Amino acid sequence: GIVLPFSLIFIDWLVFHGHPVPRDSESAYYYSGMREWFTVTVGTCGFFLIAYRITESTLENTLSIFGGIAALLISIFPTCRTKFERTHGVMETPLQKLLGEGRVADVHLVSAIVFIVAIGGISILFGLAVKRGSRRAHFWRMFHFACAGVIGLALVWALATYHSGPRWSTLAAETACALAFGASWFAAGADFAYLR
Repeated sequence: GIVLPFSLIFIDWLVFHGHPVPRDSESAYYYSGMREWFTVTVGTCGFFLIAYRITESTLENTLSIFGGIAALLISIFPTCRTKFERTHGVMETPLQKLLGEGRVADVHLVSAIVFIVAIGGISILFGLAVKRGSRRAHFWRMFHFACAGVIGLALVWALATYHSGPRWSTLAAETACALAFGASWFAAGADFAYLR
């Protein structure tokens, strides 16, 4: 997840000579030579989030399942083609022809919002799970809350600039979410007691 935005940008640019650089969002790479990389990575993350601690009945697990389902929908229902793709002859997918490009993009957008809210919520729960007491515990608690804050601000930025911001604003927000959640996940994963 952390590597996804960077791999999409640089591999598309270096290997496939894709344009524009960068594209509008991670999802816009669906219409590039990185389509399979994008869909497989997002889908794999979705399956992982669904299976992650699936036997536990907790709020974290519920958010993880919703986030995982949303990730799967993101990879199945592509975003709309940008003006660049339309003018360069990129055709609609069969699913877009069947349901309509706008409807498919609506499922994609709602799924993306659900996914971002879910990973933000998981980061908050990581913070709440840190036992209070020491300075070290306080630091990690605040670390997870800060990661959740970055995810929340990135979502607000993406929504606020969706139609009126810089072309790459959604990509920047998605990258911030990936980095923040990855950092929170790695910090929470440092506790290997669960694996024992």
